Amino acid sequence: MRRRDFICTSASGLAGTALATAGCGRVPESQNAGRLGNLRSATPQELQGLVGDGRRRRILLRGGVVLTLDSRLGDFEKADILIDGKTIAEIAPTISASDAEIVDCSGTIVMPGFVTTHHHQYETLQRSNIPDGLLQGAWPQESYNSVVQNIWTAGRIANPQNPNSIGLSNL
Repeated sequence: MRRRDFICTSASGLAGTALATAGCGRVPESQNAGRLGNLRSATPQELQGLVGDGRRRRILLRGGVVLTLDSRLGDFEKADILIDGKTIAEIAPTISASDAEIVDCSGTIVMPGFVTTHHHQYETLQRSNIPDGLLQGAWPQESYNSVVQNIWTAGRIANPQNPNSIGLSNL
């Protein structure tokens, strides 16, 4: 996947806030239905126009593997998700919504509310350690990346970060 395609796909997911259709695409129901071993990711073209256009609309994500991340609801090997505007209205094994745009999610994983797990916010605490991105150390010159990696992995430049520090940097 090209970097531009990745950025466009990520932006589409972020625009929906409550909707992240990670891997949600348009595939015939006969393909991949309920088979966990054949999961796939959507292409950027499949995600175009699903979120972020400002219209209030109802979207029914049908037949995906749903990971709710909610112990009260549980996870579903195959379920539907109804989105009303920017709100997840319902999650159930089968939902009827004749007025909703239907997106076939068979063979994909759908995580409601999931936006992204990849970020670099944990590095914000390091900005005070390396404000200019270059330090004199054991080598003649160190880059921002080498300094950050030495902090995270070895604690060579400053004390290694612990889970509490990283949690605080994400606030």
